[in-house]
Amino acid sequence: MIRAVSYAVSLVLTALLGTSCEPSPPFGAPIIGDSLGIAIVDHGAVDPEALPKLRLEAEPLVSIGVVDGPDEYQFYDVIDAHRRRDGSIAVLDRSRTIRVFDSLGVHVWTAGSEGDGPGEFRRPQRVAELAGDTLVVWDGGPARFSLFVDPGKLVRTRAVAPLAGSSRVLGLSNTDRLVVAHQLVERGVVNSHSAITVNVELYLLHVADVQLALLGRELLVIQYQEIDEGGAYSPAIFEAAAVLAPAAEGFWYGDAKRYELRRTTVLNGVDRIVRWQGPDRAIDESDFDAVLETWAGGSSATPEMRQLMRKYGRSHPRAEQFPSYEELLTDAAGGLWVREFVRDHEDDGLRRWTIFSPDGTRIVGRLEHGANFRPLRVDRGWVLGVERGELDVERIVLRRVTQ
Repeated sequence: MIRAVSYAVSLVLTALLGTSCEPSPPFGAPIIGDSLGIAIVDHGAVDPEALPKLRLEAEPLVSIGVVDGPDEYQFYDVIDAHRRRDGSIAVLDRSRTIRVFDSLGVHVWTAGSEGDGPGEFRRPQRVAELAGDTLVVWDGGPARFSLFVDPGKLVRTRAVAPLAGSSRVLGLSNTDRLVVAHQLVERGVVNSHSAITVNVELYLLHVADVQLALLGRELLVIQYQEIDEGGAYSPAIFEAAAVLAPAAEGFWYGDAKRYELRRTTVLNGVDRIVRWQGPDRAIDESDFDAVLETWAGGSSATPEMRQLMRKYGRSHPRAEQFPSYEELLTDAAGGLWVREFVRDHEDDGLRRWTIFSPDGTRIVGRLEHGANFRPLRVDRGWVLGVERGELDVERIVLRRVTQ
């Protein structure tokens, strides 16, 4: 009953804008300290209205997808997309294929299908470009990767047995290492409720020799059984899962319970913490009543659904505060892009991101866009994402970012 927490992308805004992005005086300077070798960057209170405003241009640079037309231009539940160094775009969707389009959006080749054989996929989850022009596709169920080169030639398929079960690639740590989150599930009782505790182990995977380096273990989310012993599991009401994103030789982690992110690397462990103060996160009874009404269907809710939601609200745990954020994405240079938590009962149809420099010492800007657009990749002045139109038709769109 709670939205799934989605997906990763960030922004190198200094390069993106083509000008200096040094913060102007109103932002002030963060307090930068050191605690037992951990760099701590504290921005204090942040006024979103004082940050530089960025926007996505309405007219896309590239648009791929049609309502009616050839199959290669129709998408079904886009999973991931990646813009390659030559400007071509690789797309994964639930068709369990990888499709590549040139820099103008013209289809070039398709590879893969559903199955367990070489170059086939069960749960394709991420596509990225390694050194040269090799594309790597991660299949999260069997925990294996497949390497493709133009024009769709399969070079190699390799399973990574220790990660089998449930795993996802966060992204590239550098040109030949993937950051992989391997999910671990423990059943038990938390605060007198039947619960599933979901942890992840984070690894660096060297693609060339399939070597794994353990980075650490983190709590992702606790899910509680809904209403009765036959119910499904979901997080506490108003709660969001922790966020993860790749970093150079490591990863960024935030538990969403405070305005804070920390970086872990394979050599240094936790080596950097970035903090700031954002909007008030207190939850009152009016919030609780409003969200249950929203989930029941709002003005069109039936008495039966309202009763079910009230029962759910009485039996299910609640978070103590609204989450600090809902999504964390990083770009190739390590810049951080943090998306605000969206309160279902106050959703105005906009998604808001605060962007930090790679070391977290500067708040570079703020970006807003419509909820029908989901960013997948960002780099040097453009955002690549998936957009749903009025007929719920998906398009892959590339948009320029401007001030």
